[in-house]
Amino acid sequence: MRHELRAGDFEAAARLDFEFYQKTLLASGNQAMLSSFSTEIFLENQKLPFIRAERTMETWQEHCKILRGLARHVSGAAQKAMQEHVRNAALRTGIAFITPVSP
Repeated sequence: MRHELRAGDFEAAARLDFEFYQKTLLASGNQAMLSSFSTEIFLENQKLPFIRAERTMETWQEHCKILRGLARHVSGAAQKAMQEHVRNAALRTGIAFITPVSP
């Protein structure tokens, strides 16, 4: 994915991004999320985070952080990295998730 992002091939990067999520969900056994994935819609939506050229490598860096947590069998770190990645990807498209404040 790093090579595709550096080359500006965002369609190929979006396909690899989809494969990353698909394989992560398969490995996690999360059938509910996996069955909700629509390849066509996902691939079209995944082009949005690559709109800002100066931030395109962030996706790859975030994937690496998730994979490091998984490789080390530190599920808490991998989960936190995935949550950060989802929030950051949304922010790259102009969508901000609001995190409720605990009392």
